Amino acid sequence: MIIWKQVKAKKHLGQHFLKDESVAQNIADTLNLEGYDAVLENRPQEWEF
Repeated sequence: MIIWKQVKAKKHLGQHFLKDESVAQNIADTLNLEGYDAVLENRPQEWEF
């Protein structure tokens, strides 16, 4: 489960957050990784408040 704190996306910088894990899972399930050796996940550092 993802717990979201009061972090707001800066949409003018192209930031968007997936808040629903099922949406992220659907995206991952549709990926065709044939021919790739690795997948790089781009995410921010862990937030500490």
